Amino acid sequence: MNKKLTLTAISVLVFFVGFFGIKTINNKDIQKSSKIITIDIISNVDNLNEKEEIKTDEDKLGSVLSTKEGFKIKNGMVVMVKNIDLSNSDSEYWHISINGEDAKVGANDQIIKNGDNIKFERIKFR
Repeated sequence: MNKKLTLTAISVLVFFVGFFGIKTINNKDIQKSSKIITIDIISNVDNLNEKEEIKTDEDKLGSVLSTKEGFKIKNGMVVMVKNIDLSNSDSEYWHISINGEDAKVGANDQIIKNGDNIKFERIKFR
């Protein structure tokens, strides 16, 4: 009987350590402090080349954009920037790069860090 109780306790302990360990690994890049990010917006079609610095306490790009007028996210994808809506386009999209590298996740999942440079560029499909 004592052996069963010990095994059960160990199993529960392993479960909790595993659960919280995975959660910590998934959120390891999140900075829980105020940060400053730079947003570049480029659209040759609209003769647009703007840069804006944003101070935020948000952890993810989607949360930042949801507070900014002129931006729209649909299913995690940025479809409108500076009121230029490409949601119905079948030939163009808003390409996002973070510090010069292509974004690998949607805006709602993109973790931001202090000093990040986020570029939105209107691009034609190839």
